Amino acid sequence: MIDADHEGCVELEWRLSPVADDNDPDDAYWGNGHGIAVLRFYPSYLNSLSILSGPYASGKRRLTFEGCLSHVKTQKAIDMFAERFMDDEK
Repeated sequence: MIDADHEGCVELEWRLSPVADDNDPDDAYWGNGHGIAVLRFYPSYLNSLSILSGPYASGKRRLTFEGCLSHVKTQKAIDMFAERFMDDEK
Protein backbone atom coordinates (compact mmCIF):
# COMPACT_ATOMS: atom_id res chain seq x y z
CA MET A 1 0.00 0.00 0.00
CA ILE A 2 1.25 3.51 -0.83
CA ASP A 3 0.09 6.64 1.00
CA ALA A 4 1.17 10.27 1.49
CA ASP A 5 0.50 12.74 4.29
CA HIS A 6 -0.06 16.53 4.31
CA GLU A 7 3.64 17.17 5.06
CA GLY A 8 4.80 15.52 1.84
CA CYS A 9 5.95 12.25 3.37
CA VAL A 10 5.38 9.13 1.29
CA GLU A 11 4.66 5.90 3.14
CA LEU A 12 4.90 2.31 1.89
CA GLU A 13 3.38 -0.60 3.77
CA TRP A 14 3.83 -4.35 3.30
CA ARG A 15 2.35 -7.39 4.95
CA LEU A 16 4.95 -9.94 6.01
CA SER A 17 4.45 -13.66 5.55
CA PRO A 18 4.14 -15.97 8.57
CA VAL A 19 4.89 -19.04 6.40
CA ALA A 20 7.60 -21.24 7.94
CA ASP A 21 11.04 -20.78 6.42
CA ASP A 22 13.64 -23.39 7.40
CA ASN A 23 16.43 -21.08 6.14
CA ASP A 24 15.45 -18.26 8.52
CA PRO A 25 17.27 -18.59 11.87
CA ASP A 26 14.57 -16.38 13.43
CA ASP A 27 11.64 -18.35 12.00
CA ALA A 28 10.26 -19.10 15.48
CA TYR A 29 9.54 -15.38 16.00
CA TRP A 30 7.18 -14.94 13.05
CA GLY A 31 4.05 -15.97 14.91
CA ASN A 32 0.56 -16.97 13.97
CA GLY A 33 -0.32 -14.17 11.57
CA HIS A 34 1.04 -11.58 9.22
CA GLY A 35 3.66 -9.11 10.34
CA ILE A 36 3.93 -5.62 8.91
CA ALA A 37 6.65 -3.34 7.54
CA VAL A 38 6.16 0.41 7.14
CA LEU A 39 8.66 2.68 5.39
CA ARG A 40 8.19 6.47 5.41
CA PHE A 41 10.32 8.83 3.33
CA TYR A 42 10.89 12.22 4.98
CA PRO A 43 11.88 15.42 3.13
CA SER A 44 15.09 15.47 5.23
CA TYR A 45 16.28 12.37 3.29
CA LEU A 46 16.01 10.17 6.36
CA ASN A 47 13.70 7.16 6.21
CA SER A 48 11.59 5.87 9.07
CA LEU A 49 11.39 2.07 9.06
CA SER A 50 9.25 -0.08 11.36
CA ILE A 51 9.00 -3.86 11.14
CA LEU A 52 6.91 -6.10 13.40
CA SER A 53 6.55 -9.89 13.16
CA GLY A 54 3.20 -11.65 13.45
CA PRO A 55 1.32 -11.96 16.76
CA TYR A 56 1.42 -14.87 19.20
CA ALA A 57 -1.57 -16.01 21.23
CA SER A 58 0.78 -17.35 23.92
CA GLY A 59 2.09 -13.88 24.81
CA LYS A 60 5.54 -14.50 23.32
CA ARG A 61 7.34 -11.28 22.39
CA ARG A 62 7.30 -10.20 18.75
CA LEU A 63 10.36 -9.50 16.63
CA THR A 64 10.54 -5.71 16.12
CA PHE A 65 12.78 -3.17 14.41
CA GLU A 66 12.29 0.59 14.33
CA GLY A 67 14.46 3.55 13.47
CA CYS A 68 15.27 6.55 11.29
CA LEU A 69 18.02 5.69 8.85
CA SER A 70 19.81 6.97 5.77
CA HIS A 71 18.85 5.48 2.40
CA VAL A 72 21.82 3.07 2.42
CA LYS A 73 21.16 1.82 5.97
CA THR A 74 17.42 1.51 5.22
CA GLN A 75 18.17 -0.73 2.25
CA LYS A 76 20.43 -2.94 4.39
CA ALA A 77 17.74 -3.28 7.06
CA ILE A 78 15.05 -4.09 4.49
CA ASP A 79 17.30 -6.74 2.94
CA MET A 80 17.25 -8.62 6.28
CA PHE A 81 13.46 -9.02 6.04
CA ALA A 82 12.86 -8.93 2.25
CA GLU A 83 12.06 -12.63 1.89
CA ARG A 84 9.04 -12.12 4.19
CA PHE A 85 7.53 -9.27 2.11
CA MET A 86 4.31 -10.38 0.43
CA ASP A 87 3.22 -9.39 -3.06
CA ASP A 88 -0.46 -8.32 -3.07
CA GLU A 89 -0.53 -8.96 -6.82
CA LYS A 90 -0.33 -12.74 -6.29
